[in-house]
Amino acid sequence: MDDLEYRWRGDAAEFATCLAVAAQGKLVAVGNAAGGVTAFDARTGALRFGREVNTGGVLALDAFEGVIVSGGNDGKAHFLDAETGAEKAVIEATLAEGRKARAWIEHVSFSPSGAFVAIAAGKTLCFADRAGTLLHRIDAAASTIAGMSWNRKNSELAIAAYGGLRTYRPTSGERAKYLSWKGSLIAIAWSPDDKVVACGTQDCAVHFWRLTTTHDSEMSGYPGKPKSLSWDAGGTLLATSGDVSACVWNFAGKGPEGTSPVQLAGHGKPITQVLFHPKKGLLATASQDGSIFVWEPKKTNKPLAFASMPAEVTALAWLPSGDLVACDGEGGVACFAMSA
Repeated sequence: MDDLEYRWRGDAAEFATCLAVAAQGKLVAVGNAAGGVTAFDARTGALRFGREVNTGGVLALDAFEGVIVSGGNDGKAHFLDAETGAEKAVIEATLAEGRKARAWIEHVSFSPSGAFVAIAAGKTLCFADRAGTLLHRIDAAASTIAGMSWNRKNSELAIAAYGGLRTYRPTSGERAKYLSWKGSLIAIAWSPDDKVVACGTQDCAVHFWRLTTTHDSEMSGYPGKPKSLSWDAGGTLLATSGDVSACVWNFAGKGPEGTSPVQLAGHGKPITQVLFHPKKGLLATASQDGSIFVWEPKKTNKPLAFASMPAEVTALAWLPSGDLVACDGEGGVACFAMSA
């Protein structure tokens, strides 16, 4: 096993809560618990800008090409220019007519094409365009939206909440599907082939639906809550947190029902992040102990490479160059070379 080589280190100043890659992979943006967004050059780590954005803290961050969107405790989605940090637009997610209080924005997500951005604040779902124009505001769930995931066609967004899985169309704001389930869903990931939606649950399991048949099933027995899920590029492997080891389930053929997952052991404390490379078969996992491993689960359950951060790893992102970026709870940002 090799050590991952540091490309650069940066400082986000406060507890780093979220991470996004912008400007065609040339820029890394980090949101922090104090409400700031800091951007670094993805190649050198040079500071591009740092500014206060969300009063009370940034809870969600995403980017597409030249636009960064942050959401947080102030209930506002701020649309920023990725090059300068200048504010382009602001959307009040829940402070509409008849409402007296804002809900925190805990999730923002661009569609794969970048045409739409979804914003979740409490039970409310908003769709906007890339310019920051509000398209739809929807009372989408009976409880707080716990996660969001787009299909590859950009035609539907799936949300996880209490009571089951719901999907909405960004063009009309209409609900497309409702697959009920008696329990709380806390994380969600739609497979790249659009055939399966998997969710982590409050009762320490992974529940999934096959959308071609609406058949659902569950993998239980996790010691913790699977809050991080990630599909490989082919849509056959699903990596999950919820333990000290990462569990990787194989959906090829008739799986994963009746099978056992591949267990990737190496971390000393529970896993906080799992993230497959968007094109290669590499999986990055990170932990509360600051450790980071890179694996190739289709070939071996032994790690390929290792790195560590000073504190709990709070976010991971793959760059188009193949490098891996990580943030930790002390506000540290690091970029690692990964050439495999």
